[in-house]
Amino acid sequence: GTATTLYVTAKNSCGESPAAFKTITGGINPPFRPAADSESFPPLDEIASALELHPNPVTRNQGVLSITKANSATITGMKVFNLQGQMIEELTPSASMKLDVSTYEPGVYFIQTAQDGGLSTTKFIVE
Repeated sequence: GTATTLYVTAKNSCGESPAAFKTITGGINPPFRPAADSESFPPLDEIASALELHPNPVTRNQGVLSITKANSATITGMKVFNLQGQMIEELTPSASMKLDVSTYEPGVYFIQTAQDGGLSTTKFIVE
């Protein structure tokens, strides 16, 4: 059969990862298309900077995480996830938001933000 090897490299402002590869045998149906022009995707730095979180890490005693928009993108939705990928709560986007973390267990959490440029994820820590 036919063997095709796919190579993937991650690049950002910090550098470039080593290439990871996977060989697929037995043909590919339908055939893979050439990679999209990287210029058609917004830079990761732009998407990643959708929110500013303060203080981060936040303690349960402090109780409140302040969330502000870091760019001009229109935020259409926000969800908080724990490290296991479970949605903890859904937030209503506004210019300046407060997240009550007083009942959160200590750990790592993520705020997924839907905006005009796509989805972004911002990490925060509750101590």
